[in-house]
Amino acid sequence: MKVAWLADTVEFAGGAELTQAEFRAAAPSGIEVVECPPGALDALAACDVACVHNTVSYPAETVDALAGKPVLRYWHDLAWPDSAAHTTLLRWALSHATNVFTSPLHRARFPHTVPEGSRLIPPAIGLGRYGASAGRKRVRGACWLGSGQHAGKGLLQACEWAEANEPVDFWGHVAVPETARVRVKGPVPHDHVGTILRLYRRFVFLPTHPEPFGRAVVEAWAAGCELIVNRNVGALAWLEKPEAIESASRDFWRLVEDL
Repeated sequence: MKVAWLADTVEFAGGAELTQAEFRAAAPSGIEVVECPPGALDALAACDVACVHNTVSYPAETVDALAGKPVLRYWHDLAWPDSAAHTTLLRWALSHATNVFTSPLHRARFPHTVPEGSRLIPPAIGLGRYGASAGRKRVRGACWLGSGQHAGKGLLQACEWAEANEPVDFWGHVAVPETARVRVKGPVPHDHVGTILRLYRRFVFLPTHPEPFGRAVVEAWAAGCELIVNRNVGALAWLEKPEAIESASRDFWRLVEDL
């Protein structure tokens, strides 16, 4: 089976890109993933089905190229109506694709009418990669880790928490004024995230907008951190049944094969 893969190319990989990489790496034998960037939509003609991810850069003609094919639309974000994500392809996918959301909160707070038959599949995360060693002493207090390039991530709220409670180390692409209690550490390769999280006792994430999933929250939980979070984090629902995170790649590809 040839599976067309439609996804934006971004400068800095965030949660959406990491999720896509995990799914692609877990493609079963017999599946050929065919990259279909905006300038190479002709490749869709030879594909059996299509997986559509974040596609802000794709032209309206993408709809014509997808017509007649089974399509899975995996929503990573909220795609606000007044944002660049509100495209012709977005509107088409809501009516013609099998729509998949990352969490119950994601689906409940999605700012468009959710079609019947939508599914829930969390991002795939190998939780064992983050497990803390028994008896290992955590030498640092609190941290924040993620991408601060988008509104609603709660950077101000995390800084206020730091000033009121204890110092917080901020890891990732963030731009906040440093103080004695707000310490910017800079970007970190994803392969080192588990090592960093296992150094800390607490993980702080207080988004002001609904966070559809919140990959770093799951990673911090798996690393044994106490979570300082609020109700805007979609991933919290999956911490009650982490087996769904472990089986996410299998569930994703099973759904693709059944389209």
